Amino acid sequence: MKTDRIQTFIAALCIVLCLCVCASAETYDANTMRLLKAEGNVEILDKTGNARFVMENARFSSGEAMRTGAESYASVSLDDGRVVSLDENTRVTFAKEDGHMRLTLAEGAIFLDVKEKLDENESLDIQTSTMMVGIRGTIVYLQSHETAEAAQSQLLVLEGTASVSYTDENGVRRDLPVPAGNKLDLVTDTEGQSASALQPLTKEDLNAFITSEVRSDAQRTERVNEALNDAVLEEQLESFPADGEWTYEGTVTLVAQSAAKLYDGLPLTRTDDVLVAGLPSFFSVNVSSFGSITDAGTAPNAIGSYSIYNGSGEDVTSHFADIRPVDGVLTVMPAPITVWTGSAEKAYDGTPLTCDEAEVRAAEGVLPDEPAWRNSAVTEVTETGGHIMFTVSGVMNVFAADPFTGGSRDFTLNAGEKLTVTVTEADGGKKVEYIVEAIPEDEIPPDVLRLFADNEALLLQACQDTGWDIGLIRERIASLPPAKEAVTEKADLQMGISRADQLILNSADVRVTIDTDVTTYNGRALNETEAQYVPVQIPEALRVTATGSQLEPGQSLNTCVIDWGGLNPANYTVTEDLGTLTVHLPAGIQLRAPSAEKAYDGAPLLPGDVEAEGLPNGYTVRAEISGSQTEAGSTAAVIESYAIYDPSG
Repeated sequence: MKTDRIQTFIAALCIVLCLCVCASAETYDANTMRLLKAEGNVEILDKTGNARFVMENARFSSGEAMRTGAESYASVSLDDGRVVSLDENTRVTFAKEDGHMRLTLAEGAIFLDVKEKLDENESLDIQTSTMMVGIRGTIVYLQSHETAEAAQSQLLVLEGTASVSYTDENGVRRDLPVPAGNKLDLVTDTEGQSASALQPLTKEDLNAFITSEVRSDAQRTERVNEALNDAVLEEQLESFPADGEWTYEGTVTLVAQSAAKLYDGLPLTRTDDVLVAGLPSFFSVNVSSFGSITDAGTAPNAIGSYSIYNGSGEDVTSHFADIRPVDGVLTVMPAPITVWTGSAEKAYDGTPLTCDEAEVRAAEGVLPDEPAWRNSAVTEVTETGGHIMFTVSGVMNVFAADPFTGGSRDFTLNAGEKLTVTVTEADGGKKVEYIVEAIPEDEIPPDVLRLFADNEALLLQACQDTGWDIGLIRERIASLPPAKEAVTEKADLQMGISRADQLILNSADVRVTIDTDVTTYNGRALNETEAQYVPVQIPEALRVTATGSQLEPGQSLNTCVIDWGGLNPANYTVTEDLGTLTVHLPAGIQLRAPSAEKAYDGAPLLPGDVEAEGLPNGYTVRAEISGSQTEAGSTAAVIESYAIYDPSG
């Protein structure tokens, strides 16, 4: 049933979006960014901020900006089928590289029309001080305004769906789809606290600038008219009252997140990351999961209580006929550690040989006297949402958890290799993709070159580990522009303050997780968020003591015992890297063939057992001795070969 308010709004839209417009609208096709129309005070600013000459069809390049004054207007062709119009008192900066474009709206309002959906390898984003808007194929209006107290942005979607990213009042990144017929208001105060509101459009939202832009093109008018007059908009304008006689028959699915990590002593939870699918955008839901696990093992991440609200904030959960909660799985994997003992050797002297060197490690290749940066890596986030870890020296053991499947993978990254982590589309959803590749000298990132420039010892070690040409690296370092930021120290390394958090050091295994923040609105697809690189820490309470001993000549392992210090051994996977204790036979062992005699009796006289001096206690010698005498006379007894046996034989 349609209310009078619905009928009034639809009628107003029909007036605003009427199709009886002039068919001679401009053609907006262009292969490069160019000015289509300018009225009043319009400026094009080059990359240095200086104004340049404005004329019809003026081309401009990436990094340049456009500014309109009071009672002024400009229209710009971005590319084939993509046009942006600037309202008065507006400033926009244009950045374009290959198929990726970003508009930065510093102040004012713009109207953007993308006639056809972008290809998979293209992107078009609009940045304001409070939000990032991703465009695939839509018509939107966006305004931004800043005061001393707050920054405000408003997005109106007239066709298609826009994807908005912003930081909420808790400092958590949120991604929100805004479908046609809706507006999003976002206000961020000086302390970074944000407040957002998603609401249906009303006729009062369609100002003169929007109306003029819609009516300036017949096809655009038809597209907007079709998008805003469908059944979805009519349903949105109904309040769906809690005391009304209505039932939503569609399926609403609440999916608690699955996650995995290595044991680190901290609880693994995903209480707020619940995926909500099938819920119309004009409803909201309050839902959380309550799973938690700290020790190694698995636990369910169960959906807790949930409530669905209408646009007036009333609880309408009882009106939904099919709500399906799906629990996730939380998995904590045992943390890998290595117990190491030292090696020793000596000549036998009758006293036991021991070696007290022993420690617990979390990575290969670390000796007690090596620097803290012996195994080190640098991390970064790419412009396309990928995450990179670049091993600078030594070796890094990487554990990667996939939040979409709950699975995990292990990698060993040697110096000069990088791991790229991205989230890609897969059948039925998203998947995490990992790529390991070697990096030659001419592709070493600038941040790593600066690290080498400030730390000669690290550069020498990296070249030793990788076989890089140190001369070529020094040539690249010499071509870097002068560093402008202050330098700090981290684990005996000098680096820029802003880059200190990008460095992973010492004997740490590395956990790579990709956490997902999931909106409570329909249509939200899981996408990339920042990957976190967390080293596995060795608890101070965990200690290892060498127990090996070797007394007699021979060799044995330098065994050890682990003192868990109250820790749960099940939370760790232990690998042994035990040294050897070697006792050598002492120098000066003398072997003599025996002498013998007898009266002639017709039988041969044979030599006896070999005589030995200097053998350790319990050791024996066996020898082959030549020589035999039957007739009266004498002959020499010669030791032809011999073998020495320990007490075990």
